[in-house]
This record gives sequence, C-alpha cells and structure tokens, in this order.
Amino acid sequence: KFCTLVKFYLSILIHLPLLVFIAFWIRKSYKDSPLLAHFYPALGLKCCAGVLLGLLYLFHYNRLGDTFTMYDLSVIITDLFWSQPEAFKKFIFYSEWPADDLRLAGLDGQPRVVFFIKLLSCLNIFTLNNYWVNTLYFSVFSFFASYALADTILKKFTITTSSVAIAFFYFPSVVFWSAGLLKEPLAIACMFFLISLTLNLITEKRITWLSIIGWLLLAYIIFKIKFYYFAVLVPVLIAYVVVHLLKEKYTISVAFQILLFFLVLIIGGGTVSTLHPLLNLDVVAASIYNNYVTTIANSLGKNYFEFQGLEPTLKSMILHFPEALITGLFRPSVLDAHNWLGWMAALENVLIAILVGVAIVKVSINKTVQYPLTVIAVVTYVIVLAALLALASPNFGTLVRYKVSFLPFLLLLILQGSYWGKLFLKKPES
Repeated sequence: KFCTLVKFYLSILIHLPLLVFIAFWIRKSYKDSPLLAHFYPALGLKCCAGVLLGLLYLFHYNRLGDTFTMYDLSVIITDLFWSQPEAFKKFIFYSEWPADDLRLAGLDGQPRVVFFIKLLSCLNIFTLNNYWVNTLYFSVFSFFASYALADTILKKFTITTSSVAIAFFYFPSVVFWSAGLLKEPLAIACMFFLISLTLNLITEKRITWLSIIGWLLLAYIIFKIKFYYFAVLVPVLIAYVVVHLLKEKYTISVAFQILLFFLVLIIGGGTVSTLHPLLNLDVVAASIYNNYVTTIANSLGKNYFEFQGLEPTLKSMILHFPEALITGLFRPSVLDAHNWLGWMAALENVLIAILVGVAIVKVSINKTVQYPLTVIAVVTYVIVLAALLALASPNFGTLVRYKVSFLPFLLLLILQGSYWGKLFLKKPES
C-alpha cells in the first residue's frame, strides 16, 4: 500500500509540470488565434470535467462503468509489461492474452475495447497506473483537438468567435463527455484533428506524405475505436473534398454541387459496401440490430427506449429513420427524465430544439445560406449519425454520451441562426 501511494504521488509530481508545459506549448503555437482569450478557461474547464467524470463514476456509480472497467483491465496488461514482457508484447501486437487470467475473459469479442486498452496500458507505463493523471492527459489531448478545429473553422469561414467557442468549449455535455478516461474523448479528438487536417489540405493545397500518413492514422484510430463515427464521417469528408476540389477547378452551380455531393456519397458508399462482407449494407443493418437488442437487454428494464417493429434489415432501418432522428437529436426529453442527470440532459435538449427551430425559421426567411456545400455536408453528417446512434444504442445514458460526436457541429449550425452568429447570410460560397 505504501508503494502504491509513493507511485501515485510520484506520478503527479512528474506529470503535472509536464502537462503545464504541454499547455504552454499548445498556447504558444496558436499565439495568433482569435480564440486565445478562451484558451486557459476552456482548458481548465475540460480538465475539471475529466476529473468530475471520474468522481461521478467513482461515487455515484460506485466505480461501475466503462471508465474504471477499462482502466482496471489496462492495469492488468501494464503489469504484464513488468512481470511478463513476452505476454505484454503478444497482447499489444497480436491481441492475445493469458487464457488462465479470468479477469481478461470479458475481452472476448470486444475488439474496440481491446484496442483502447492497448493504448491505455502503454500510457500506464509512463503514468505509473495513475487513473487521474491518465484522465488529465486524455482531457488535454481532447482540448487540443477541439482548439485546433475551432481555430481552423474560424480561419476558413466567416462566422462569429462566440458561436465557435460555445459549440466546442462551453456547452455542458460537449465539455463533459469529451473529457476523461473514456473511448469518446479519444475518438472525438481524432475526429476533430482529422476534420481540421482535411480543411487545411483542401484550402492550402499542400499535400505531403506526412499529411497523408497523419490522415490515414487518424482515420484508422477512429475506425478501431468507434466504427459508427468512422462509417459516417469519412464518407462525408471524402464526398466534401471531391466536390470542393471540382468547384475550385470548374464553375459549378450550388444545386449541382449538392447533387454531386450526394452522388459521390451514394456511389462511394455503395462501392465500399462491396469491398468486404462486413461492410455489406444488410450485414451492417443486422449489426445495428444486434447492438440494439444487446443494449436493451443490458439496460435491465431502465432508462431505455424502443423502436416498435424494428427488424435486422436495411428496409426496416430506413422506415424507422425519422423516429430515430428525432430521438437522436432531442431525447431524452423532460418526459424521459427520472433523476438529476436526466433532467440536465433534457433541459439541454429543450434548448437545442428551440435553437433548431430558430435556425430553420432564419433559413426559411433568407432562402439562401453562406457556404452551402459545407452546410449540406455538416447537416448530412449530423442527421445520419444522430439516427444511427439512436438505432444502435437505445439507452438514454449511452445516447447522451455518444451525442458528443455530432453535437458541436449541430450547435455550430444552429447558433448561427440565433443571436450569436451570422452564418445564414445571402452571400455566395467562397
């Protein structure tokens, strides 16, 4: 026990100064950013959110839940690094673990958890298995990605600083669920870096081997951790890039840009679905249904919702798409809330519903939008992912957590239709 305490405090003494240095380095690298005034408040908020998430699972959920489950498993693997290096190497490179260790039995059939634990167990070597230091590293990395994307958006598009800051730094559930020791913060960070890199590549037109490798690596990590995020984000990004490059070279009307975007998206998606049996659309529909059934069973009759008549077919998924979209965007509602956490999420969704309504009215009045191709790409991403997550994860607690994958982008759009932004202007796309 004494040795454990020594390791705990030694880790803090080593890594807190290092984290402070990293924060200073990030800020210095963005010295000309229009968001500089938000840097330290937003970073502090993100780190506090990460710690609060750990405390929530520690005390409110009695140490149950993904964050401590995956941490405990990662510690078991890290211990192999010191006691059985060969076994550790087999786990990292071949996803093999000691069959006689019953503590690792739950990893069977969980490739995404295994991948995450690989990363976390390597981090444990440097942090001496300190959960709270790991939490701060994940939170700082997530913040860095948020800041990078927010800065890129402000430099590429004419929108207000305040709307970007609210969407990425201050909206409660976005801050909370994109921090701490979970798969979401890592996946979200990689998504934000990927989008930022894509925007920079198509505007600066300087493609290097390093940028290509970075793009592929980020996409790979997203694929390994959160397949549904990857399945929606990457096709939308590719379609967006293709049409953007075409309109840079040729004079294309807005209507034709949008038509091309959906054409590339559909043809690309159809082509990809033929490359591997697991990517077949019917197989994907069956996978979504399996997740749906499993999530309901694991909910133990609490805090879940159902789609009546849902079947493991693509046709059934399409028929239930509108209901899934409403659920993904606006639930849990005040009628679904049964505790203080539910009420907080419900009140957020009420605000989102109001802002969506205001944004729709603004668009209806102005008839045109600035950056139409970009807006269509973002709306497509938000709509498809919101419905997909609702279908695959019919549990309010899980849905609130997963919504962080699209919520900043939804907020970015709907805040432009309100007091904080001016995106919906009668200007041609530039």
